[in-house]
Amino acid sequence: KITNNNNKNKTTSTTTTKTPAMAPYLCHCMLAALLSTLSLSLQGCGDKTPSPSPTPAPACKPMTDTDPCWQKCHPGMESGTKCTTEICQALGKIGCNDAQCELMGDSGSETAHCMSPMAPAPTPAPSMKGFGGLMTDPNHYKGQNLAGTRIISDTNGQKSGSVIWVAGSDDGSTFWAVPGKWEDKSASKLMVDFSSKGGPADFKGDVSSEGIKWQDGNQWSFVDTFPFTLAPQMSGWKDMSGFYFDDDSYAKGSLGGGRMLVDNGPDPSLNVVVVGMDKNMHYFFEQGSVVDKDQGTILLNTIAGTMKGTFSAGQIKFQDGETWTQQEVSTSAAPALQV
Repeated sequence: KITNNNNKNKTTSTTTTKTPAMAPYLCHCMLAALLSTLSLSLQGCGDKTPSPSPTPAPACKPMTDTDPCWQKCHPGMESGTKCTTEICQALGKIGCNDAQCELMGDSGSETAHCMSPMAPAPTPAPSMKGFGGLMTDPNHYKGQNLAGTRIISDTNGQKSGSVIWVAGSDDGSTFWAVPGKWEDKSASKLMVDFSSKGGPADFKGDVSSEGIKWQDGNQWSFVDTFPFTLAPQMSGWKDMSGFYFDDDSYAKGSLGGGRMLVDNGPDPSLNVVVVGMDKNMHYFFEQGSVVDKDQGTILLNTIAGTMKGTFSAGQIKFQDGETWTQQEVSTSAAPALQV
């Protein structure tokens, strides 16, 4: 407060003012408070760079450094170990997708190594319109002839349904066919009647893109070719049952047009069963009957109607001019593995 005295009227007036130095001080305090508040509001919200995600492990690929089998035994190992069949087998199922390790190359050679088996070409699971495939049964299949091979389909002509037929051979020279059905197609569960072969009438299996796993633990595998060469049967079999190529559908180097015909099917009225594939590898089954066993005459119910055919000298010739030729393993050259 500043007091001024006037001599005449002795009136006292009071005037209040701010010290000039206060203004910068107040501004400084307000700015500090603002910055403090801003600092608190931004705490924990900085521009910290997040830690990078760990790099995923590379996918396991047979015969590369990602293959556990190859890692265990391969050329150039410091130990000087030469890979053998016994070493690879002893490694067990450590390969890609828990596969059993196997030997690649000549056992004990400089280039031999262990590897996971290459995955077979996948076959569509039964969610497709029609289900079928060429298969091998490890209990009988040795890769030298048709022993242990099977063909399966649920497509009668061109119509997929609940009925399934399986044709196969256990020894490479005699053939059989057995019926089955879908127990639950949506769940890929089927059931096959093996009673005509001395087995159970309701043998159950689960289908996947790799094959069929049966209730006893055996697993049939889908394949897309054979590791041996087939050639026309030159001498002509007395037995009509066998593996045939449709001459009109067959393409060299392919199994398209291949089929198994069995003339001793379990159904007395329809005792001829054909399970096979067309030239586009679409699987199907057909049924028919033997009209004259001595003459080799059959009637086959096809998508084109009932066809009459006659078996002679390893061939079945049908009334429309179509010819199926029976096949056997070629002995003209050593079998070469087809990949």
